[in-house]
Amino acid sequence: MPLHLVPLALAGAGVALAKSLSSRGDQPEEPTVSNGNLDRLILDRFSGDGPCPWLNLAQDESFDGAILKASEGVGYAPSWFVEQWEAAHTAGVRFLGSYHFLRFDQTGASQAQTYLAQLRKVGFGSGNHFNPVVDFEQGGPTHANRSVGKSQALTALNSFMATVEQATGRPVILYGGSALRDWGITKADIPRFWKLWTARYSATLPATTYTSMGMSVSDLFAWQYCGDSESYLPGYPKTVDGFGKCDISAMQMSLTEACQ
Repeated sequence: MPLHLVPLALAGAGVALAKSLSSRGDQPEEPTVSNGNLDRLILDRFSGDGPCPWLNLAQDESFDGAILKASEGVGYAPSWFVEQWEAAHTAGVRFLGSYHFLRFDQTGASQAQTYLAQLRKVGFGSGNHFNPVVDFEQGGPTHANRSVGKSQALTALNSFMATVEQATGRPVILYGGSALRDWGITKADIPRFWKLWTARYSATLPATTYTSMGMSVSDLFAWQYCGDSESYLPGYPKTVDGFGKCDISAMQMSLTEACQ
């Protein structure tokens, strides 16, 4: 990723994205976007992203919420998360969520405890809160995740998801893409799989983005169409006033479904 805040409600957008062409020729792929499911936008953010003028987001009618990085591994649980969550809530941001960046070289259960401790600090479950999110990525060229193999990484992922779901009573959203595809990981390899959040910085979201992982359009939580304010989706925002570079996603399910 890294994850950033996602704008959630953008009315009157174009419909040129309803279908894209398959790599098999001119046969149209499964529809992935439409007027109905591109109207809900969210912004994700982490501590290194810069200023967060939450009132600007709350007053921007294109956005319904934000997702913040809460933790990474077993040792990273910044006070920034709690401070920004509370500030966003006070400013009137309607929906809030959090994510954990998974370390492949540490046990999933122990990482889940770090993440759950962060959730308890903000009273998770007592408001309009998106389901928990786990970020499954190999990271940059020197990240420790790059030295870990598929089996160990998958074990950490499944353990994390099971532990968090058991503790919160909510299934976990999986953020991922290239690491899953490169390792040939599919939905069948993830017993607690619920919904996928994936990135594709293009004018369409080709069905192969998720079908290659054994998933369908109904398995999608959101499409991150904008990364660091780079986007090719006509008519949709690339930033929020005062936030600088942003990551923005279009939800593919309803707000209420994503919070239960």
